[in-house]
Amino acid sequence: MTDVFISHAKADRKLVRRIAKALEADGLDVWWEQNNAADGKWTPQLQRALVDSAAIIVAWTEESVASQWVKAEASHGQDRNALLCVRFGDCKIPAEFKDIPTPDFTKWRSDTEDPDWVRIITRVRALIKAKSELGAQPPSAPGPFTPSAAARPAVQPAQAPAAAA
Repeated sequence: MTDVFISHAKADRKLVRRIAKALEADGLDVWWEQNNAADGKWTPQLQRALVDSAAIIVAWTEESVASQWVKAEASHGQDRNALLCVRFGDCKIPAEFKDIPTPDFTKWRSDTEDPDWVRIITRVRALIKAKSELGAQPPSAPGPFTPSAAARPAVQPAQAPAAAA
């Protein structure tokens, strides 16, 4: 089982590497783009890592907020109540994720004593524990994540009732 899946834009590899290394130094199994030999293409391994992970960390940047893949992966994490977010720089976080606490990691330099990092790692550990206690697939978890499932249907406005004649 993958402990943590990190979702990010390809251009943000250097930023995300610090998070991945800190998580790995804490003994966690981390999946991020460098694990994907297809270099940004959808693979069964990427899908498995996303679905099997206990926690999904999204690194929001100017580049990632424009990525449909990052938004889809974030939605998957949010649907599973497994989403954690960090932000690098001033970027406009998509509206559907604004209620998720998102510390600014722009100046973070792998300090594992940083209060924001402590909150992230504490939440990751809690998600890992909860997933292991529930088993590999909790009953409330959605089915396998696929790119086509990432597109959410548009909300249709309710039709007004017909006027009585």
